[in-house]
Amino acid sequence: MRTRVLHVFWDFSQQRLRALFRLIIQVLFTLFCAFIAIVGTGSLLTYARHHGFLDSTNKETFDQIGNLIVAPVAALLVYFSLKLGSRRIENRDFSIYGMTFSRTWIRQFLFGNALAGGLMTLIFAAEYLAGWIHIEGFFRVTNPQNVISVSLLFSLVKVVIVAIVEELVFRGLILRGLAESFDGFLGMSDASGKAAALLLSALLFGAVHLANPNSSWASTGGIFFIGTFFGMAYLITGQLAAPIGLHLAWNLFQGVVYGFPVSGDKEPAVFLLTNQSGSLLFTGGSFGPEAGLLGIAAAILGILVLWFYSRGASCVRRRLSRHFQAV
Repeated sequence: MRTRVLHVFWDFSQQRLRALFRLIIQVLFTLFCAFIAIVGTGSLLTYARHHGFLDSTNKETFDQIGNLIVAPVAALLVYFSLKLGSRRIENRDFSIYGMTFSRTWIRQFLFGNALAGGLMTLIFAAEYLAGWIHIEGFFRVTNPQNVISVSLLFSLVKVVIVAIVEELVFRGLILRGLAESFDGFLGMSDASGKAAALLLSALLFGAVHLANPNSSWASTGGIFFIGTFFGMAYLITGQLAAPIGLHLAWNLFQGVVYGFPVSGDKEPAVFLLTNQSGSLLFTGGSFGPEAGLLGIAAAILGILVLWFYSRGASCVRRRLSRHFQAV
């Protein structure tokens, strides 16, 4: 009886916890490290502010400078938690998360940049042609009291760190961990396990964004499609290059370039200062395109592009294999 209970939690063939329990422990450890980084660094900055540090700046500029310190510290501790977890919990190398840098990795990253940037440009063009967007200025801050250099640096750093951290956690950790957990569960095949993991991780991705400003069930549904889009890129390539490239360019073009809200947040510095109107059903309103039909359509189009890309890549590999076998 005792052995049966242990068998639920422990994989005797691999001499380690089963995938689901390894995933739960790693997620909790990563959240703990991120919490320590944010609360600890934030408290130090608040203390410094009360003792004269940058006391001449307005609160929003101080918060931006503070986040330029807090965000990298939090990202480093998340990296540390995953690095340590891969060795102590997974008994594997950090490369399991899909961060094996190579020329192929860089090409996949740039492919993700181009695809996401192109999709967001299509959304902007559609809204502009529909008369829902009015351009009010170029290279502006949304709050005239802010320093544009600080605001722009804050937006760029945020875009980069959010893309890396969220993809490491939601795709590299959660999607991969769920796929391993589902493999063989209730007779699931490898493909069906990955499909279930993809959908569940996308649901979690959408649910987490419910905490964002101006969120709704519509925005959660939209983020689900975005999560599916990014997750497909991870499953197809087995690396985080394409998902990080997609995520980074999606948020960069959405918020910093075209001035849309990004998951409910307005960037403090934008290249195009725009005034948006039109149907909330299509535009997503104050949450941004991800909560509207245009954003969902762009994500679905991205999924189709990835599907054709994967079929094309498989076809090329088969042809090369036959060619070399013939030689």
